[in-house]
Amino acid sequence: MIKKTILVVDDDEDLCQGVAAILAHEGYLVECTSDALEAEALINDRVFDIGLFDYKMPISSGVELIKKIKAKNPSTKAFIMSGRPFIEKTIEEENASMLVDGIIKKPFNDVALLEKIGGQA
Repeated sequence: MIKKTILVVDDDEDLCQGVAAILAHEGYLVECTSDALEAEALINDRVFDIGLFDYKMPISSGVELIKKIKAKNPSTKAFIMSGRPFIEKTIEEENASMLVDGIIKKPFNDVALLEKIGGQA
């Protein structure tokens, strides 16, 4: 079985590393960064099966990174991670609903994370 590749981007470095560790333990191949510019470089260099993006980050938003990853590979499944209330409405207002494959609400535990992306594995 081919392992799925996942890009995790969150400006909270501890959260980013924690999510990456959970996913790697489940057998995914994971790239993790807390820097939006590094995320853009990774998106330009590689194709990912799944992307997990923090909604609000310095320099670039998760939605902007999703636009870039989908432009390179439209079949990449992209998720927003956010603790903001009413994030669904915010995504809708940004006309990004068609790009976002799911929302992972913070705080979350490993079971909730794996359930959310599990259908994409």
